[in-house]
Order: sequence, then C-alpha cells, then structure tokens
Amino acid sequence: MIEFYGAVSDTIARGIERLRRRYYALWLAALALLTAAVAVVAGIQSGVRGFLLPLISAAVLAGLAAALYFLPVKRQKGKLELRVIVDADAGKLTVVQYLPGKEIKKERPLARVRRVYKSKFCYLLVFSDVGSAVVCERSLLKRGTFDLFEFVFSQKLKEKELFSAEKTSV
Repeated sequence: MIEFYGAVSDTIARGIERLRRRYYALWLAALALLTAAVAVVAGIQSGVRGFLLPLISAAVLAGLAAALYFLPVKRQKGKLELRVIVDADAGKLTVVQYLPGKEIKKERPLARVRRVYKSKFCYLLVFSDVGSAVVCERSLLKRGTFDLFEFVFSQKLKEKELFSAEKTSV
C-alpha cells in the first residue's frame, strides 16, 4: 500500500490548475474554430444574415479560450489537503479530499488510470482527462516507496515537465 497525505503546496496546486485551465481552453478553441467554419458555410448559404450570429459566437468562444489559457492562476485561500491511497493488492485508488467541515471520499479502480505523469515534484494520475486528474506530491509520501509506486504504474508512467514552476525551486 502506498499513501500520500498532507496539504499540497501552493506552487503545485497552481501548476495543476494551470494545466486544467489550458486543457479546457484548447477544447474551447477547437469549438470556436468549428463555429467559425459554420459561420463561413452559413455565410455562403444565406448571406450576411446567417453569417453574423455564428461569427459572434466563435469570437466569444475564442475570447474565453484565450482568457482561460493566458490569465494567471491566483493563490488559493485555503490549502488543498488530500489523502491518496494506492492499494495494488485490491486494485483500487482511494482519494480523500479534506474540506472545512467535511470530507469527500472517492474510490476508483487502478485499471481506469490512463496515464501517470512523473515530474520532479509530483505524480499526476490522469483518468479520462486532465480535469479528473489526481495529484500526488512527492514530498507527501507517508507509506510505501517511489519505486513501488512506479512499479504499480510502470506501463502508464511517463516523465514530463508538467508546468514551468519546476524551473524554479519549490
């Protein structure tokens, strides 16, 4: 059994939030391009009247995508406190998030983890997309070893610089 427990550092939490925002921004940009293509087709078919509304929609979506991608991530008011338990024998991953006054507990099968990104300061367990990822900060390892963790996810492990904060010290 491998356990990560504690408050995720502000630098790691902001970096992960930046990754999530950029992931959603890319989807919005793709949707803006699709809407712009619809605007062109509508303009060809029905003139200026059918061209204007899809074009405005594409511009709004592109603006939202740019804002999500480029705006800085502010510091969080509270700490993100997690307990991540990897039980390879039972084949499950348990994530407990501690919030003021309550806790949220989720259990998922280890087989649903698609990729594991390893960086200098953390592991990022990605399920279906970055929005549903779980962060395991390396300094929060309480039980188990990094070698065991990497062995459990050996087929899915990829080394990657997750965010630019790793260029500076944490």
